[in-house]
Amino acid sequence: MPNWCHNSMEIVGPVDEITRFKQVCLAVHGDETVLDFDAIKPMPGIFEDDPGQIFVPDPVTPENRKRVEKQKAFEAQALEATGFAHAHEWACEHWGANRRPWGFEVIRDEPNSYECYFVTAEIPPVGILKKLGEMFPTLEFSLRGFDLGNDWGFRGRIRDGKLELREAPLIWESVDPKTGEKTASAPMQEVGSLENLSFEVAPVEFTVT
Repeated sequence: MPNWCHNSMEIVGPVDEITRFKQVCLAVHGDETVLDFDAIKPMPGIFEDDPGQIFVPDPVTPENRKRVEKQKAFEAQALEATGFAHAHEWACEHWGANRRPWGFEVIRDEPNSYECYFVTAEIPPVGILKKLGEMFPTLEFSLRGFDLGNDWGFRGRIRDGKLELREAPLIWESVDPKTGEKTASAPMQEVGSLENLSFEVAPVEFTVT
């Protein structure tokens, strides 16, 4: 199971452009709203026909030989058409994450300010974030995220269409439940044995250009 990267994205800017962002980049699947990576950077349709047999048994039986042959034929076609044999390889290169996001939540929805949260596998979707900058150059995005499994965080921004991302450590705090007083504030390796821990992604400075 991969580690999960928890992403928060706060957007400010002209009302009509925030409205366009929501119209273009969000989709409703059943009762669930999602951040639609395919609307931002569409995955080639050929991958919809992937037999899905990336790991197949040794072709020692007629049935297995057919499965292997079918998979190899698809991989050759996909490689010729896209440069990638599998969807997850294409996604890593173009989205920055190897699959679509999940766990989407709206944190704030105001006329000129919008904030949302979503989860990706292992890392932030850098390719998607770069594309959002190209699509919405008048919007400013404040980015923040973390992977608890690796005790790692990041902060970033998209301004004037350009993406900046920087790694930022997670600062863990321990608070005495009886007094409410902070007893520690440090990286995980220094406070890992304490109880009543909470964390925050450390702030970072961005140079004004």
